[in-house]
Amino acid sequence: MAREFTLDHRSVLNDKANITKSANRRTKSTLGDANLLADIIYSIRIKLKHIGITKIKQSDPQWVQIKELVPTVNLFCDTFKLTKRDGYIKFVEIGLNLMSKSRRPNFNYCASWILKYADVILRYYEAEILLSEDEYPQETREIYNIYINKILEMTGITNNYINNPTEYVNFLWARKMADDLGVDHKTFIDAQFDALAFCNGIPKIEDLKNEKAQQRLTQYISKNGLILHPKNETSFNNSIWDSFKK
Repeated sequence: MAREFTLDHRSVLNDKANITKSANRRTKSTLGDANLLADIIYSIRIKLKHIGITKIKQSDPQWVQIKELVPTVNLFCDTFKLTKRDGYIKFVEIGLNLMSKSRRPNFNYCASWILKYADVILRYYEAEILLSEDEYPQETREIYNIYINKILEMTGITNNYINNPTEYVNFLWARKMADDLGVDHKTFIDAQFDALAFCNGIPKIEDLKNEKAQQRLTQYISKNGLILHPKNETSFNNSIWDSFKK
């Protein structure tokens, strides 16, 4: 029991920045946390029925990645107010799920992969939370369907972003922007495509939520003489005037 609290993270540093950074990451993790993370990776891989599973031990090359991963997963737990065990499980589950969708995944090196894509995992879970708290999921799906159908009309190809929260959350932001600006969802999406009509372009989903989307809408309503009723009338009128001045 006492072994988990040994000072096994002491090390000699040199003046190389990358080695110093790596050493700092390792000193922020305890042996107990590292063992817990290794146990959870092992258990989840068994649950997923992976082949040739062995638990990552201190003598394994992947142990270094386990140690470096612990501070990131602890921060994940703190950020989303999760218990350490629940947070570790959620983080690893998302990581292994995303890894399974990568090209030729080798799960024997899953700790390295999860460490490399830790930021992607954080964004994925954050998107999951936002979507679970969406007060108007049907309206979000509506603006998504309008966007997808526009692409289908142009290319004959159907895209699917529903099963990827990191991508689908862009339609939540698009729906909120359209609602705040007082525009129906079809007009909002039409404005995005109209801005790229000169080159038969397709607006990127990440551009449906930013200032670029609002500028495209401003140009579209001016071009078509539309009248909107945004929630924040003053703010929107000022943004239109600023766009015209440019």
